[in-house]
Amino acid sequence: MYAFGLCETNMIERAEKQAQYSLELNEHDAWATHALTHVNEYMGQTSIGIKFLEKTEKQWRQCDVLSPHIDWHWALYELEQDNWEKQKKFFVVAF
Repeated sequence: MYAFGLCETNMIERAEKQAQYSLELNEHDAWATHALTHVNEYMGQTSIGIKFLEKTEKQWRQCDVLSPHIDWHWALYELEQDNWEKQKKFFVVAF
């Protein structure tokens, strides 16, 4: 959660390092996943964001509270990539 706070205060590089460290300690840390999702979004790295969420989905999907919100971010990534059909499945899950 600290990493997300760093994102929200525009300390993107520190947020990225903190979130990665958090995931090294606990790969199921959905708050760290969420923070990295924001980092990739803020840096315009939607392709990297999509690959990250695909690779780590089994870990963060278990978090009932954040999982739909992470799906929402994933849908935004897909929209940025003009993947209109793919984004629909995430919006259905998120809402």
